[in-house]
Amino acid sequence: MTLVGLSLYDFFLLFSKQNLMTSSQSSTPPKLSRWLQLILIAFLTLGIILRFTNLDQKNYWLDEVATSLRLGGYTIADVSERFYDNQIVTVADLQKYQSPAPDKTIIDTINSLVADDPQHPPLYYIILQLWSKVFGNAPAVLRLVSVIASLLTFPCLYWLCIELSEAIAFRWITLATSSVSLLYILYAQEAREFSLWILTIVLSNIAFFRAMRIGSKSSFTIYAGSLVLGFYTFPLTALVAFGHALYVLVIERAKITRNLIYFFTSAIAGSASFLPWMWFVLNNKKRVSETVAWMYVNRSWQELIDFWSVNFTGVFVHYSKFRLVFLVLFLSLLYLFYRKASKSLFWFVVTSTASSFILFLLADLIFNTSFSSTFRYLWPFMLGTQLYLCYVLSYMINSTHSKGNWLKVAGVLILIGTLALSSYGSVSMVVEYGEQNSTYSAAKLINESESPLVLNYVGDKENLVIGDVGDVFSLSYYVKDTTKFLLYKQPSIPKITEGFSDIYLFYVFHGIASEFEPVNLESITNQGYQVEPVDLAGDEKTIFWKIKPLAKST
Repeated sequence: MTLVGLSLYDFFLLFSKQNLMTSSQSSTPPKLSRWLQLILIAFLTLGIILRFTNLDQKNYWLDEVATSLRLGGYTIADVSERFYDNQIVTVADLQKYQSPAPDKTIIDTINSLVADDPQHPPLYYIILQLWSKVFGNAPAVLRLVSVIASLLTFPCLYWLCIELSEAIAFRWITLATSSVSLLYILYAQEAREFSLWILTIVLSNIAFFRAMRIGSKSSFTIYAGSLVLGFYTFPLTALVAFGHALYVLVIERAKITRNLIYFFTSAIAGSASFLPWMWFVLNNKKRVSETVAWMYVNRSWQELIDFWSVNFTGVFVHYSKFRLVFLVLFLSLLYLFYRKASKSLFWFVVTSTASSFILFLLADLIFNTSFSSTFRYLWPFMLGTQLYLCYVLSYMINSTHSKGNWLKVAGVLILIGTLALSSYGSVSMVVEYGEQNSTYSAAKLINESESPLVLNYVGDKENLVIGDVGDVFSLSYYVKDTTKFLLYKQPSIPKITEGFSDIYLFYVFHGIASEFEPVNLESITNQGYQVEPVDLAGDEKTIFWKIKPLAKST
């Protein structure tokens, strides 16, 4: 472990020396003490190990099931037509729709996205399709793509810190916090595009600051290319470009300069490249609104304030009992950041955080959405808050102020405390991967039966979404192969076949409470069965029953 950490340290140290030779600032940045380097290397190594831990054991949840459906080139309509027809199916039948058939191609994957999820661009899914053709499509194998993207983010973050500041401590603290952050690890272990999106966000920021520093057409062309990668990974890259536009207007004081002209030309070109895919989104607006219906939740002011406080501390702390203390600390250091950060770093943090948080806040207040409470949409904002705190801590640790010793001690204590809390949360999440997951808990109970039958239903509506059908596929990853499924559409249940040791009904509700469609239990009791609810750990929206034959009267 130490050798891994030291090799990373040597690489980054060499990289930083080469870049600092070209720095416009002549002063020598203060070095990071050796003992603190070793501590940060230890946390960095821990974060790398955690990304690979239990990749095959974590619940393959609803959104990841959707990823596998896209890889297979299947749509929700295909699933509904094939399975929800009152017939008994096996685990193997369901798993066939979680892997691409030999005749399925990238075109089928793209067509599946266009039909069901046009708000998800194809780049990640194309990469994953090619990856699965070579290495297979087991959950751990698919998640490795996100792990690799997360690991590539480390040197890119280091490079971004070089573009923003000469402070060596700033770079190492940013790496360490990213390494053990629960959010970074969470998305690094998911077969979804968000780990790749984080990487493209950092790359776009590097390309942007490099272009602003060099000021050449070629550097802005590279920036435009980074936006193309970002847009075709996730559409909210628009927030990144918008933040950059605000930054340029502030730095150039809204004057027509060469950098301003080059920037807007490259930003427009990079954004325009997304128009072909945007055409699919606009032509399938109904489907988009159906799949994001869960976002339209009318929240109280108290709920919104709670979510905002979580977002400010999300990269660092996830424990409610520490969050308020950390939030007060976080806000109390703003003035120090304003006084000591370079103009480029200060305005980058302001514009990157404002571009996403304020827009989402307005959307939540006006349209009754919950964008500002959804972490995966807020990475431009959270990256800005992370860089802010990491820089302040690096300044405190290297302070030459007359009261520098007090600042050093405070900075080190805050840093170590933050990293320790983040590490504890991340280790708990990775190790206790299934303890609080309802699907995993249901699977454990089902697997205790000799020959179980699992009932699952969908609502009687024309257009199903992944939230209607995805959880039974997730369950199929963890129940034994002898498990059978009886899938049907409400309101009536088909005749339950005899010959099973135990019968269960499993259903997870996703969406707005007013749209919840409870199971028609009368159709079950009329067949001579009684229904007993079973409590599961995890989401209260999961309903799980054990179905037993009624005792025959003598």
